[in-house]
Amino acid sequence: MRSMRIAVNAIFLQKDRLEGYGHYANEVFSRIVQQHPEHEFIFLFDRPYDETFIFGPNVIPVIISPAARHALAFTFWYDVKAPLALRSYQPDVWVQPYGFCSLTSNLPQVLVVHDLTFLHYSKFIAWHHRWYYRLFTKKFLDKAKNIITVSGHSKKDIIQQYKIPAKKVEVV
Repeated sequence: MRSMRIAVNAIFLQKDRLEGYGHYANEVFSRIVQQHPEHEFIFLFDRPYDETFIFGPNVIPVIISPAARHALAFTFWYDVKAPLALRSYQPDVWVQPYGFCSLTSNLPQVLVVHDLTFLHYSKFIAWHHRWYYRLFTKKFLDKAKNIITVSGHSKKDIIQQYKIPAKKVEVV
């Protein structure tokens, strides 16, 4: 197997503020980086990062501002700033562990969708995030080359709600 260059959206890897997505990305990518020293990982941060998130010598950290923390900033970061920054690194794939992806990049993207909480329990989601999810989730799912989710229930929900081909969605 040839060595790959893998871009990873790392914006939720924040010291002492991991929350759900951050814990997921921390656990998954700390192991993948260590278990695959033959691959190079480009971790894309949207603000200064803590060195503890650079899990090995095969990680290249890149800071891309501005911080992507609200709907307009999401779009600008994912669709303009990050794709421009990635041009010089030429990754083989871009992993998006937080349910959003770039709609403008031509890179193959692996999209991780944990669940569709924004549809089923919308009162727990801030209105601007809920609006963003409702407006863009179908577009993200269509754009992604592959979709990963965390359970059979979420896979079934994604397929039913968005008419995504079952072969495109894997449970990991």
